[in-house]
Amino acid sequence: MNLAEKTVVITGAAQGLGLAIARAVAEQGAAVALLDHDQPRLAQAVQEVGAQARGFACDIRDLEAVRRTVEQVWQWRPQVDILVNNAGVWTDNDLELADPSRRQLAVDTNLLGHLQLTQEMLPQLRAQGSGHILNVISTSGDALTPSGDNTAWMTYGATSGG
Repeated sequence: MNLAEKTVVITGAAQGLGLAIARAVAEQGAAVALLDHDQPRLAQAVQEVGAQARGFACDIRDLEAVRRTVEQVWQWRPQVDILVNNAGVWTDNDLELADPSRRQLAVDTNLLGHLQLTQEMLPQLRAQGSGHILNVISTSGDALTPSGDNTAWMTYGATSGG
Protein backbone atom coordinates (compact mmCIF):
# COMPACT_ATOMS: atom_id res chain seq x y z
CA MET A 1 0.00 0.00 0.00
CA ASN A 2 1.25 3.45 -0.89
CA LEU A 3 1.10 5.46 2.34
CA ALA A 4 1.80 8.87 0.82
CA GLU A 5 -0.91 11.28 1.98
CA LYS A 6 -2.65 8.57 4.03
CA THR A 7 -3.54 8.97 7.69
CA VAL A 8 -2.50 6.35 10.22
CA VAL A 9 -3.65 6.29 13.86
CA ILE A 10 -1.43 4.31 16.25
CA THR A 11 -2.05 3.51 19.91
CA GLY A 12 0.81 2.96 22.32
CA ALA A 13 2.83 5.16 19.99
CA ALA A 14 5.16 6.90 22.45
CA GLN A 15 7.67 4.05 22.63
CA GLY A 16 8.56 0.56 21.48
CA LEU A 17 6.75 -1.03 18.58
CA GLY A 18 4.19 1.78 18.32
CA LEU A 19 6.90 4.40 17.88
CA ALA A 20 8.73 2.20 15.37
CA ILE A 21 5.53 1.84 13.34
CA ALA A 22 4.96 5.61 13.52
CA ARG A 23 8.47 6.31 12.23
CA ALA A 24 8.11 3.80 9.41
CA VAL A 25 4.77 5.06 8.11
CA ALA A 26 5.87 8.70 8.42
CA GLU A 27 8.96 7.90 6.34
CA GLN A 28 6.58 6.61 3.69
CA GLY A 29 4.68 9.90 3.63
CA ALA A 30 1.74 9.20 5.93
CA ALA A 31 0.31 11.65 8.43
CA VAL A 32 0.50 9.94 11.80
CA ALA A 33 -1.72 10.37 14.85
CA LEU A 34 0.23 9.08 17.84
CA LEU A 35 -1.99 8.09 20.78
CA ASP A 36 -0.54 7.36 24.18
CA HIS A 37 -1.32 8.01 27.83
CA ASP A 38 2.26 9.04 28.68
CA GLN A 39 2.28 12.75 27.75
CA PRO A 40 6.03 13.47 28.20
CA ARG A 41 7.02 10.45 26.09
CA LEU A 42 4.31 11.29 23.58
CA ALA A 43 5.68 14.81 23.08
CA GLN A 44 9.17 13.40 22.54
CA ALA A 45 7.84 10.78 20.09
CA VAL A 46 6.04 13.43 18.03
CA GLN A 47 9.31 15.36 17.72
CA GLU A 48 11.13 12.20 16.67
CA VAL A 49 8.56 11.25 14.04
CA GLY A 50 8.49 14.74 12.54
CA ALA A 51 6.22 17.37 11.08
CA GLN A 52 3.66 14.91 9.74
CA ALA A 53 2.98 13.59 13.26
CA ARG A 54 0.54 14.83 15.84
CA GLY A 55 0.24 13.55 19.39
CA PHE A 56 -3.03 12.87 21.18
CA ALA A 57 -2.82 12.13 24.89
CA CYS A 58 -5.35 9.38 25.47
CA ASP A 59 -5.79 6.57 27.94
CA ILE A 60 -7.71 4.05 25.85
CA ARG A 61 -9.13 2.52 29.04
CA ASP A 62 -11.19 5.71 29.52
CA LEU A 63 -14.16 5.72 27.15
CA GLU A 64 -14.78 9.47 27.46
CA ALA A 65 -11.11 10.17 26.71
CA VAL A 66 -11.35 7.86 23.69
CA ARG A 67 -14.43 9.71 22.42
CA ARG A 68 -12.75 13.10 22.80
CA THR A 69 -9.58 11.87 21.12
CA VAL A 70 -11.42 10.31 18.19
CA GLU A 71 -13.23 13.59 17.62
CA GLN A 72 -9.92 15.48 17.73
CA VAL A 73 -8.34 13.06 15.27
CA TRP A 74 -11.25 13.46 12.82
CA GLN A 75 -10.99 17.26 13.15
CA TRP A 76 -7.28 17.07 12.38
CA ARG A 77 -7.65 14.69 9.44
CA PRO A 78 -11.04 14.20 7.76
CA GLN A 79 -10.12 10.69 6.64
CA VAL A 80 -8.31 7.94 8.53
CA ASP A 81 -6.91 5.16 6.40
CA ILE A 82 -5.40 2.84 9.01
CA LEU A 83 -5.99 2.29 12.72
CA VAL A 84 -3.22 0.33 14.46
CA ASN A 85 -4.31 -1.03 17.84
CA ASN A 86 -0.90 -1.49 19.40
CA ALA A 87 -1.13 -0.30 23.02
CA GLY A 88 -0.50 -3.02 25.53
CA VAL A 89 0.42 -3.83 29.09
CA TRP A 90 2.70 -6.79 29.82
CA THR A 91 1.82 -8.93 32.79
CA ASP A 92 2.74 -12.34 34.11
CA ASN A 93 1.99 -14.43 37.18
CA ASP A 94 4.84 -12.90 39.23
CA LEU A 95 3.77 -9.33 38.45
CA GLU A 96 0.17 -10.19 39.29
CA LEU A 97 1.18 -11.74 42.61
CA ALA A 98 3.13 -8.60 43.50
CA ASP A 99 0.34 -6.31 42.27
CA PRO A 100 -3.07 -8.00 41.84
CA SER A 101 -4.42 -4.92 40.01
CA ARG A 102 -2.01 -5.70 37.15
CA ARG A 103 -4.42 -8.32 35.75
CA GLN A 104 -7.25 -5.81 35.49
CA LEU A 105 -4.90 -3.23 33.97
CA ALA A 106 -3.99 -5.70 31.22
CA VAL A 107 -7.64 -6.58 30.54
CA ASP A 108 -8.67 -2.93 30.46
CA THR A 109 -5.83 -1.88 28.16
CA ASN A 110 -5.11 -4.86 25.93
CA LEU A 111 -8.70 -5.90 25.37
CA LEU A 112 -11.28 -3.29 26.34
CA GLY A 113 -9.20 -0.30 25.30
CA HIS A 114 -8.79 -1.60 21.77
CA LEU A 115 -12.48 -2.46 21.55
CA GLN A 116 -13.50 1.00 22.74
CA LEU A 117 -11.24 2.81 20.29
CA THR A 118 -12.27 0.61 17.38
CA GLN A 119 -15.96 1.04 18.19
CA GLU A 120 -15.59 4.82 18.27
CA MET A 121 -13.66 4.88 14.98
CA LEU A 122 -15.97 2.53 13.07
CA PRO A 123 -18.86 4.88 12.23
CA GLN A 124 -16.60 7.32 10.39
CA LEU A 125 -14.57 4.55 8.77
CA ARG A 126 -17.81 3.06 7.46
CA ALA A 127 -19.11 6.46 6.36
CA GLN A 128 -15.95 7.16 4.36
CA GLY A 129 -16.25 3.71 2.77
CA SER A 130 -12.67 2.67 3.40
CA GLY A 131 -10.06 2.03 6.04
CA HIS A 132 -8.10 -0.74 7.65
CA ILE A 133 -7.90 -1.84 11.28
CA LEU A 134 -4.74 -3.66 12.31
CA ASN A 135 -4.50 -5.31 15.71
CA VAL A 136 -1.03 -6.03 17.01
CA ILE A 137 -1.21 -9.39 18.75
CA SER A 138 1.06 -11.72 20.64
CA THR A 139 1.63 -15.42 20.22
CA SER A 140 1.84 -15.78 24.00
CA GLY A 141 -1.63 -17.29 24.11
CA ASP A 142 -0.56 -20.11 21.81
CA ALA A 143 0.37 -23.33 23.61
CA LEU A 144 3.05 -23.95 20.99
CA THR A 145 4.92 -20.68 21.63
CA PRO A 146 8.63 -21.55 21.54
CA SER A 147 9.57 -18.78 23.98
CA GLY A 148 8.90 -20.87 27.05
CA ASP A 149 6.21 -21.86 29.49
CA ASN A 150 3.40 -19.51 28.53
CA THR A 151 1.28 -20.64 31.47
CA ALA A 152 3.29 -18.05 33.43
CA TRP A 153 1.62 -15.23 31.48
CA MET A 154 -1.95 -16.43 31.00
CA THR A 155 -3.58 -13.01 31.42
CA TYR A 156 -1.31 -11.43 28.84
CA GLY A 157 -1.92 -14.28 26.41
CA ALA A 158 -5.68 -14.05 26.88
CA THR A 159 -5.78 -10.29 26.37
CA SER A 160 -3.27 -9.83 23.57
CA GLY A 161 -4.90 -11.82 20.81
CA GLY A 162 -2.56 -14.78 20.94
